Amino acid sequence: MKYSELENMLVIDKNGEKIGKILRIDMLSSIGADEADYFAIIQIHHLIRRNHHFPIPLNTLVLTRVQENTLRLDMIKKEFSKIVKQYDTERKLKAKNADLAKASDINKAIALSAWARY
Repeated sequence: MKYSELENMLVIDKNGEKIGKILRIDMLSSIGADEADYFAIIQIHHLIRRNHHFPIPLNTLVLTRVQENTLRLDMIKKEFSKIVKQYDTERKLKAKNADLAKASDINKAIALSAWARY
């Protein structure tokens, strides 16, 4: 099966509960097209908050079977939501650490004045 056929499929868990919908298939090709990693971007619908997008690798053993228009995962919805929360916290922590690593304007001015030639 081609990965492009998975687009717009519903994603359900082991018990048949709806998790979300596959928006697109992305390829992460760090080495080459033969050894590329394919990710399905799943849109998770929330009633109060905005919709959430989560990447799941397609070459894992989590995907069990593909039916007509549904993709079944080998986990329950609570396990999937824990993975999504862990992914979100790691992503937010990386963004926070990147913001902390930036130099402030005062430090930039001090560094420029220290290296300036008079």
